[in-house]
Amino acid sequence: MAEGPKIPAEVEPLLVEEDEGSERANVTSGSHTSSRVELRPKNNATSERWLLLALCAIILLAVGLVFGIYFAPVVRSPPDSYLAWQKLLKGEDEWVSDKLMKYIKKENIERHLRYLTSRPHVAGTPIDKVNAEYVMNELLKSGVDSAEVIPYDILLSYPDLNNPNKVQILEEDGTVIFTSHLYETPVTPDEDVSDIIPPYNAFAPNGTVEGEVVFANFGEVDDFLRLERELNINVTDKIVLVKYGKIFRGSKVKFAQEAGAKGVIIYSDPESVALNGVDDVYPDSWWLPGTAVERGTLWELYGDPLTPAYPSIDGAYREPEDTVLEHLKIPVQPIGYTDAAHILSQLGGAEAPKDWWGTLNLTYRLGPTLNNNRRVRLEVGNRNQRNYTYTAVGTFKGSLEPDRYVILGNHRDAWVLGALDPSSGTAVMLEVARAIGQVIREDEWQPRRSIMFCSWAAEEMGTLGSPEWVEEHIKTLADNGVVYLNVDIAVEGGFSFIAKATPNLHQVLYNATKKIKDASCPDKSVYEIWLERNPSEDKKQPKVDNIGSGSDFIAFMSAAGISSMDFRYKYNRTSMPSLIQYPAYHSLHDSFSYVKKFVDPDFLYQQTIARVWAELARVFADSLILPYDCIEYGYQMKANMAKIKLRYGAEISERGLTFDFIDKSLDEFVITSQQFHEYINTMEQNDPLAIRKVNDHLMYLDRAFLDPAGLPGRPLYKHVVYAPSSRDIYSGDAFPGLVDALFDIENSKHPDNQWKEVEKHMSVLAYFIHGAALKLKAALQ
Repeated sequence: MAEGPKIPAEVEPLLVEEDEGSERANVTSGSHTSSRVELRPKNNATSERWLLLALCAIILLAVGLVFGIYFAPVVRSPPDSYLAWQKLLKGEDEWVSDKLMKYIKKENIERHLRYLTSRPHVAGTPIDKVNAEYVMNELLKSGVDSAEVIPYDILLSYPDLNNPNKVQILEEDGTVIFTSHLYETPVTPDEDVSDIIPPYNAFAPNGTVEGEVVFANFGEVDDFLRLERELNINVTDKIVLVKYGKIFRGSKVKFAQEAGAKGVIIYSDPESVALNGVDDVYPDSWWLPGTAVERGTLWELYGDPLTPAYPSIDGAYREPEDTVLEHLKIPVQPIGYTDAAHILSQLGGAEAPKDWWGTLNLTYRLGPTLNNNRRVRLEVGNRNQRNYTYTAVGTFKGSLEPDRYVILGNHRDAWVLGALDPSSGTAVMLEVARAIGQVIREDEWQPRRSIMFCSWAAEEMGTLGSPEWVEEHIKTLADNGVVYLNVDIAVEGGFSFIAKATPNLHQVLYNATKKIKDASCPDKSVYEIWLERNPSEDKKQPKVDNIGSGSDFIAFMSAAGISSMDFRYKYNRTSMPSLIQYPAYHSLHDSFSYVKKFVDPDFLYQQTIARVWAELARVFADSLILPYDCIEYGYQMKANMAKIKLRYGAEISERGLTFDFIDKSLDEFVITSQQFHEYINTMEQNDPLAIRKVNDHLMYLDRAFLDPAGLPGRPLYKHVVYAPSSRDIYSGDAFPGLVDALFDIENSKHPDNQWKEVEKHMSVLAYFIHGAALKLKAALQ
């Protein structure tokens, strides 16, 4: 048995019993009572020797401590402030890119898409909130630091379910001989669902009109000018029949109304949606059946119509409905090409120009008369009502710059099942969030800046949801918004990647797509296939379109001045130039089966879009210096201004006006942007404050182009360099205020006033371009 520690002979143990009342008396362990052991010295001499030894030990210890403090080498940990300073200078974690590519799973995208397309989800209906909560819960599962569902009370538009809109052909005595289909015909099991809203155009006013019909091709402004000036057809007090395609449907209605029409019928001609003929259609191919109808809004602006420029929250002032919608005065209804053929076959009058003909098996005539004095009745029973709609937002908080927001967005609402538009984008976004969360959780990545995922509502009725959120948070976004990365439709074909973006984002988009394999050709990158199949005019880079409207980036650009982009995969537009959108666009047939059978059966294209989106989010969230390219912005502005000069230069010179001041400002901007990037490339990146200063100037560039007064006649659109075209909001114009003022100026009723507007806006452009150059110069001081 091992011996315990020995007690010096001079000390003997004594048992000392505690008083009964003592706190330390009767300390028990189990059922035994223990007593305290106290050591006491035997005699005083021994005690004195021990005291002397203890005193010596204390003196030696003190001497040692003094020697150690003053003479020994000092090893100290750096202060917390120094470590924090160094951390702020940390570059991006590029290894995260490979992890994200690995973690993004196409099976998860397919699972989300199957759920999201299981029932119709029109904005403002009960499923709107259900799906918003689904998105929020999926974001929480991904590990976001916060998530919420935000309601907005906005004006929406619906048809009368008890009396659906219709188009009829009447005999001279009023007998109805034809009525258009009230609903589309389901052709697959997943289309045979309840709660389908019949075809209509949102915000078309209710009313019933009867009369003659004029066929007006695509309803572009040039088509109406041709009817009047060349074909001698007056559309005043007539119902106009136009084809879908070329331009935004609301623009067609606006031009028809301006020409004097009293109603508009819109249809999709087989030339655009059934290229193999009307007998080879879905479900046998991806082409559109004859009873299918493209729904869509007529609202040309953005945001809640009743609260322009302000969020539709409690306490908001709301404009009178008849005031904000007064420009929409005539009833409008979309129909399928089977129904349109009944009307076209009844039209009399001269044959339409051959370049206006579609591919229906009939003679396309202009009207306005119908055979046997028949007439057409257009009956629309739409109603507008305020409903709550819901935005879902989830955020991964940045580790170093949590007040800087990289924002990813997609809208969630659809006209019916909405598989491609927009649920492919929603499913992809949820998988990007999950993959980012996995890298953060499993690999301990800490993005420098915050990453926000936003699921918008009510985009289909006129981009109504996202602007309300932007307007509510405009002060924060103006100061802290880094970039907005939008995916509306992830895939509508597998030919090529396409994109639209502000010019300062072109290069970062090229770099991201160079790192990711293309879904159609795995031995090449997305960038390589993009360059081969959709090159720019000079063939040196892939084509990136001007950013216009038609999706949720519009408020970020036009109100907050945040650089934005939108991208997707698309079909071959060169071989199918008449196909403006994929055939099932906004119809019942945009279903899960449609995607699975004809568009992206293996979900490889959606997976590729997810990888591009995730890589862009990573770069913007983690780069020490934000990856903007101000030089390209200058080059693109000069190239776009050169196109305006080519078109209108002679007329402008004849009026005694000059581009000199604009050219001077453009040259100044290009030179300054080159100096700015040279400064960035050569600066010592050892000062977090200097880094922050540079990044501020990079991300504020588009803010410098915001005119508080807005574009002439369009105060909500404040960006003077890029905005939707006033003749087609789907496309983007460069220098839109100037393009608007110059358009058809030779036929203006008040040309002098219009030329004054041209002169004024040329001055405005020179000022804002100069101001943007000064903004960059400030970073060099």
